[in-house]
This record gives sequence, structure tokens and C-alpha cells, in this order.
Amino acid sequence: MKINAAAVQLSSIVGDKQANRRRITDWIETIVIKHPDCNLVVFPELSVTGYDCGLHMHPLAEPVEGETFHILAAEAKKHGIYLVYGGLERNPSGDKPYNTVWMIGPDGSLVHTYRKVHLTEFETPCYQPGDRFSVVKTDLGTVGVLICWDMAFPEAARTCALQGVDLLICPAAWEKPYERPYLQFSMARALDNTVPLITCNHTGKNENVEFFGHSRIYDATGSELEAIGEDEGYIYAEIDPNLTKQHRQFFYTMLNERRPDLYVSSTGHINTPV
Repeated sequence: MKINAAAVQLSSIVGDKQANRRRITDWIETIVIKHPDCNLVVFPELSVTGYDCGLHMHPLAEPVEGETFHILAAEAKKHGIYLVYGGLERNPSGDKPYNTVWMIGPDGSLVHTYRKVHLTEFETPCYQPGDRFSVVKTDLGTVGVLICWDMAFPEAARTCALQGVDLLICPAAWEKPYERPYLQFSMARALDNTVPLITCNHTGKNENVEFFGHSRIYDATGSELEAIGEDEGYIYAEIDPNLTKQHRQFFYTMLNERRPDLYVSSTGHINTPV
């Protein structure tokens, strides 16, 4: 199945889940009217809560199948799309919440959740890191999710790639003045692993940081299919899995030619997933 994907570059309001959910549903409505074949819509990291750090964010956390999930699940089912969005997940242990991305299926079911593994120095005091990289099989193919700073670590995307992903989705809240590494990391993760990649960033500002947008959709060679600047808006592209297969058979054959037996440090530890 071809992936007809939209990535919405949102300027979320910190702390106002009701307003952010309303804007998410408005954008979905706009996109599916203009693109009736759309089957995937992606929103940024912490798009429901707005991006910020601090104890004041903890009350915004919800259970996996909390109020926000039910509201947006109904929206996904209404339009028959896969929906990906970010928010704060309540920690069952009662400690710091998780920075989580949800994936909802076109029938309104919970398909996948991913908890951000690589927290920045500002996030570590506030949030609990995830402890695994997992992928999920869908009608769109096998999908892996990373969040923002995860893209700076080649091993994260490679771990997903070695589980056979057909698509990487990377919601983000990447701030100024780091536009260049954001684009370099995201392009490299697509090229490194011969996998299409959607990265969707915040734009606008909160009290502490200013975001720059520049969301991208890449094909399996790291080439841009669609791009956007700093303004709030969305990008839309068709990702053809047959082209991905062709790329993996001709020239972009790196995954098949790996030599994990040689990827060992001086201490004898494997440096990359096998």
C-alpha cells in the first residue's frame, strides 16, 4: 500500500490541551478534504500538551488510553486514517511522566506507543526515559517511531531498521539555532537505513525556546519529497514502497552488506545492533 502522508507543523500552546486538540482536529479536517487519499497524519512531539520542561507539566500527563486518546481515536476512525501525535504519558509507577508518541489506527484502535529514549539534558530532570525501540506492523507496512533527539543517535534508527521497518516517523520539538543538525540528522537516518522518514517539528515559541519548523518527508535515499519553512502548515507526499524495495536492491544495499562481526570495540563489545 502506498503511504499518503501529511506532517503538520504545529505551534502548540503550552498547557492548553483542549485548544491543542481542537487545532489538531481542525488540521486533520483540512487535510482529508484537500487530500481524500490521505492515510497517515503526523503531528509533533508533545503536540497535545505543548513543549516545555518542568514539574508544571506533570499534571498534563494522561494514561495511554486517556481522554486525549479517546478524542483523537474518534477523529482517526471518522476519517479512516492512521494518526500519530505526541503527549505526556502518566507513569504507572507514579514517578516522572514519559514523553510519548501515540499511533492510532483507522478503526480508532491503539496501534503503537513509543516512549522517548534519548532525553536532552533539560528533559532528564522532568521525564522518565523509555527503555526500548519497538516497531509495529500496519497496513502501511512496518513502522518505527523515534522522537526528536533520538535522531542524533544512529543506533536508534538502525535498531528499528534491523527490525524491518518500511517507514520511520520522527515527531520533534527542535529549537533554534539548531536547524542544520536537525536536517542533517533526519536526512542521514533515512539514507543510513534506506528507509523513508517523516519528521514533523514544532514552530513558534514558548517562554523558554523558539522553534523553527522545517519539517521534512524523505524517501529511502534521504532525498526530500516535501519540505516546509518556519510557518505553521503541513506537507504532503506519497511514499511508494515499491520504490523503497528498488533502492534497497540497487546501490543502496548497505543493510544487506553489513559486517557486524567486525563492528567491535577494543574492549570486545559490539558497537551497533546485530
